[in-house]
Amino acid sequence: MNFSPIQHFKRLSNLKFVLLLCAICLVGCNSEKYKQEADGDVYQIIDQVWQEEYGPKANYRVNDVKGTENDISRDLDPNNFDVISLAQAVSIATVQNRNYQEEKELLYEAALQLTEAQYDFDPQLSSMFSGTYNDASEALALSNSTSFERMLANGAKVSIDLASDWIRILMGDRSTSIGTILTSTLTLPLLKGSGEHIAREGLTQAERDVIYQLRRFSQFRKKFVVDIIKEYYSVLQSYDRARNEQSNYNGLVILEERTSLLAQAGRLPFFEVDQASQQTLSAKNDLIDAQQSYKSNLDSFKITLGLPTEYNLVLDPEELSWLYDMEITGEAGFTLEDAVNIALSYRMDLKIENDRLQDAKRKVVVAEDALRAGLSISASSSIVGVGSRASDISYGGVETYEFSLDLPLDRLVERNAYRNTLLQHEKQKRAYSLAHDQVKLDVRESFRNLKQAAIGFQISEQSLELAEKRVESNDLLLEAGRAQIRDLLEAQGALIRAQNGKTSALIQYTNTKLDLLRNMEILQVRPDGYWEQKL
Repeated sequence: MNFSPIQHFKRLSNLKFVLLLCAICLVGCNSEKYKQEADGDVYQIIDQVWQEEYGPKANYRVNDVKGTENDISRDLDPNNFDVISLAQAVSIATVQNRNYQEEKELLYEAALQLTEAQYDFDPQLSSMFSGTYNDASEALALSNSTSFERMLANGAKVSIDLASDWIRILMGDRSTSIGTILTSTLTLPLLKGSGEHIAREGLTQAERDVIYQLRRFSQFRKKFVVDIIKEYYSVLQSYDRARNEQSNYNGLVILEERTSLLAQAGRLPFFEVDQASQQTLSAKNDLIDAQQSYKSNLDSFKITLGLPTEYNLVLDPEELSWLYDMEITGEAGFTLEDAVNIALSYRMDLKIENDRLQDAKRKVVVAEDALRAGLSISASSSIVGVGSRASDISYGGVETYEFSLDLPLDRLVERNAYRNTLLQHEKQKRAYSLAHDQVKLDVRESFRNLKQAAIGFQISEQSLELAEKRVESNDLLLEAGRAQIRDLLEAQGALIRAQNGKTSALIQYTNTKLDLLRNMEILQVRPDGYWEQKL
């Protein structure tokens, strides 16, 4: 069958309404708009839940969301620093470290899950249009279904549905058939599933999960800054070792030349020259090993900071000098009893385990409710309108009341779920008890480690002092012909070990003190990513 261009034009004109609807839908489907809505809802939740105990509200937003005024600038360019200090390294890591970004995303995801739980209790409006076109009769049939639903806190559900059908002859007969049904329904549970504590359980758990993730994020930030500090000092320690090995090698080269001259003058046997040469070669090997270790540690630290390994990173050696200036004492500023009590009050992981115990108790109540009989009543009211045109539609109404009763004849699945929640409750009791004891153990060990580290540093100082005197004494004895070159070489080896040992002991003491503050949960992270003591 052939159609003229005019007929084709009429077909297109009559379909313009359908095309207009499609255009509206396409305009409304803006993915960026949805992303912004999700971001707004998520960070509104996080900002409302954030407590002072979680630390400053900074550096917690995912990277594709605009940061706050307290955040470290995401445009932070490491190339702007000739030498990167410890505080600057922490800032760079806060912006670029991959694990830190993942923790921010986990916090975002927890809040995003809460928006879904909240949605169940929000008014929900949906609308669906559909249409068919019959080519033979040139008729267009359209239908629309619009619904509104709202879940109430006590478990009741309110819904309103509006369904409409239109049939219009597009060519020839211009008559229209219109049918409309408006239905409103209220459903109320009376036994199983009734009560706010039962109906809102999913929402309650989602709200608490956001709090748990915030606590984890707060604790992560503290561990994160301590780990960055430790790795920074570890790189400086390897740098210091390489520097000491270089100095030791240079000294042995001079000693080898001096020994050779003494042997040529007949003051030393030539086998002692060989001993000096052998020690020099060994020192050269130690130097190469120390240099390679430093480069490897530095490259690893670059990855930790989120920088490429080829980046020319230079750490500040003065950070070690400042450590030497601090007071080294085994005293923590707290008694052991006070430190334990502080940790039991502040530790975020212990608070999580305690709250999870409350969650387990709620789960038992919810599972017990599922064992009851189910009884619900519903009332609905419908209005029906029928007519050939909108001006002559006639309406009629009907009301319906229903009830449903679910007798507890078969509750095997519910029984097993209930029994499992009882076991989970007992399991969570043990988990909380273990976490409680672990907190005390962490603090007690940190206390002992701090005293041990302080004593270790004092011993390293004494050892270095004795090694320096030993080198000086053996050098004078060698010059006087009263000592062998082996004695001086052994003293020189003891000196390099003492030098490296003192730096190691100093860093160990610093790390142990940071661990104590973190285990007591009194180490606070500042907006710039660095730390300060809260108490």
